[in-house]
Amino acid sequence: MSNLHHEMKLEKTHPSGAQVWFCPLCERMLLIQWHPKFDMIELKAGDGNASHFGSTSDDLRIGPPQIREEEAPEISAELRAALEEALEDVDFDDWLGIAD
Repeated sequence: MSNLHHEMKLEKTHPSGAQVWFCPLCERMLLIQWHPKFDMIELKAGDGNASHFGSTSDDLRIGPPQIREEEAPEISAELRAALEEALEDVDFDDWLGIAD
């Protein structure tokens, strides 16, 4: 049933300002309080593998973050050699608490 992206619909806004959001594809249901402090309660789990998004305006759509790969920056041979030399004596296993 997992579509990659599901659009949540605003079902109801309570007098307190809390909102009920519902996903018609997987029936996920959230209770969201925006102010004075953000709080979200999952009323029904729905599809945990799908990313959910929604908007209160037809003009504005907020969706999942767009991820793009960047090329690694070029570093000079001199800087690379200095970094390798500096890291040569570091015992990462000891630093991370990994026992032999």
